[in-house]
Parts: sequence; C-alpha cells; structure tokens
Amino acid sequence: MANAKKSSASARSRSSRLVAVQTLYGVLHTEESMKEAVADILSKADHLEVDGEQLVVPDKILLQKILYGVDERKVDLEGIIESTIENTKYLF
Repeated sequence: MANAKKSSASARSRSSRLVAVQTLYGVLHTEESMKEAVADILSKADHLEVDGEQLVVPDKILLQKILYGVDERKVDLEGIIESTIENTKYLF
C-alpha cells in the first residue's frame, strides 16, 4: 500500500484505466460477471505486476466507475462501435 502513497494521482488514474481495459477484456472472454470481475480485481489491486514489475496501485474508486460505467452503457457502446466499423469499413 505504500506504493499508492508514493504514486501521483495521475499515475494512479493511468493505472486504473489500464487495469480497467485488462479487466474488460477478461470479462468479454469469460463467463465472469462484471460484479465478480470487479471484486476479483479489487482484491488484487495492491499487488498487480506487469512484466515482473509492480504496477502503480490503481485508484479503486475510478476503476469501479469505469468498469460499472462500461457495463451500464454496454448496449450504447456496442452501437457506437458497430456504427463506426460500418462507416469506416469502406476506407480500407
């Protein structure tokens, strides 16, 4: 937990966004619910590692807001992504 006190708010926010993306990826590829995924990642948040180095402890409130926000707006986000893909597929 000392790592969280040494880290800047900006570093904790970046860590929260990275962990959120990784958690969302996991939820998309498993049967795990968002509630289960959030509980799991929060239990590990103080000890996350990337390539053998400890990750800055994420801002847990921001992390939850991101994950639950995406979950609540899933249908809207899927529509935006689908529309964007449809509108850009002729560019390639």
